Amino acid sequence: MKKSVVLYIVGSIALLGALYAWTHLGRVATRVSVPAPTSASGPEAQYPEAEVANQMVTVTGPLADPMLQQKPTVAETASLVVHEVTTLDRVGNSPARTDSLTLHKTLEVTRVANLSFEIPAHATSPKLRGTYQAFVRQSGSQPGDDAAEMEFLVLNERQYSDLLSGRFADALFSAASAHQQEVDFTLPPTFDQSAKYYLVFRSGSPRVKEIVQADFRIDF
Repeated sequence: MKKSVVLYIVGSIALLGALYAWTHLGRVATRVSVPAPTSASGPEAQYPEAEVANQMVTVTGPLADPMLQQKPTVAETASLVVHEVTTLDRVGNSPARTDSLTLHKTLEVTRVANLSFEIPAHATSPKLRGTYQAFVRQSGSQPGDDAAEMEFLVLNERQYSDLLSGRFADALFSAASAHQQEVDFTLPPTFDQSAKYYLVFRSGSPRVKEIVQADFRIDF
């Protein structure tokens, strides 16, 4: 009786082991036999982002070129600009307005009278300031009480030569005929040579003799 029970238990265990082995091995075989999913044979879709990401980034520069064994960066050289020296480049600074000319004159004017002066070289901003008054001349060379009108011009040498030859066309400065004028005028800068100028008074009444009292100062 006991022997039958033992055989029954051993047989049951063997049967259970065979069932377990058959079930486990069947599942493993199923897993192995299932083919892996394959992708479609058509071309892979491309997106702009993917194309940008696939592009190679190139680093260049004096330090990166030897490290990456690339060709050295070619630097562009700026072309040389040649400046031609002109007369204006030779204008120097005025001596801090330490020099000046004073023109304090009384002139007899029949038709035209002038006062001349000269500005030295390298004056950057010479200035002419002053006033004049015109009167009818009494006997002798004294101004009378009657006011006269006088035209005033500032001329350079070329313009003054044109005036004398009758070809006068322009002036550096001009003031219409008046009994009294106040003048404040900046003359052109001088370069490497001095410049001569003329203060010209022209009578408004050529047949009347007149007197001009001029009081001017030129700073440079």
